Amino acid sequence: MRILVIFIVILLSTGCGSSSIKLDINSEKVQSLYEMATPIEDATILKNLYENPNTFENQYILSISINNYLNEQNEFIESISKDIVEEYVYKIFGDNISFKHEKVYVLSGNHCGFDYNENLQQYEFLYGCGGNMNEKFYRKITSAIEEDDKIIILEKSLYVYYNFDSEIFHITIYNNITDKMIIKTYDMNPGESMDINIDDYLDEASTYQYVFKKFDGRYIFESFNLLDNI
Repeated sequence: MRILVIFIVILLSTGCGSSSIKLDINSEKVQSLYEMATPIEDATILKNLYENPNTFENQYILSISINNYLNEQNEFIESISKDIVEEYVYKIFGDNISFKHEKVYVLSGNHCGFDYNENLQQYEFLYGCGGNMNEKFYRKITSAIEEDDKIIILEKSLYVYYNFDSEIFHITIYNNITDKMIIKTYDMNPGESMDINIDDYLDEASTYQYVFKKFDGRYIFESFNLLDNI
């Protein structure tokens, strides 16, 4: 009996007793968390995440939080109160996240971005900006597991740069935006189109890990990391 008790204590102390459940990557649970973390595909916004793995930059925190709010609205929004932005920041990242209020770009639908009015304590609509045509991230969820109080999503991602500055367009596919290991280059004439399928480059594409932790009955975005290719 004593040996059994000691064995259980060892399991608990080492984490060997933790359970891991494979999740359907197309399930509502997995997709909703993935979309919460990356609710928009514009490269300008995604760069704030992929250029700074292991940390959440202030622009990313604000942009993602406001984009999640905008996605729940059925109308054009000209201003957002400071309180609403803070509500969504803490809803997504948890109560311990640190950030500051400032001008932010969201590039979502008809919304360019928002300037922060300190006097009125609200975000006000910015006019006159467009999306990023020179850069794109190609992404795909490859696996997801539920482990104790966490959901862990693995993603394969490519960074692609489109150079339109010459008569012949040059396209470069990289493993990621930080290492910039070239996987392949293409030349393309104006007017031509080319489809890039990430499935053709899964072995070379970089692997990222999203970790969501259960907190107060919901999942918050806890961490984002660039892993060695697996």
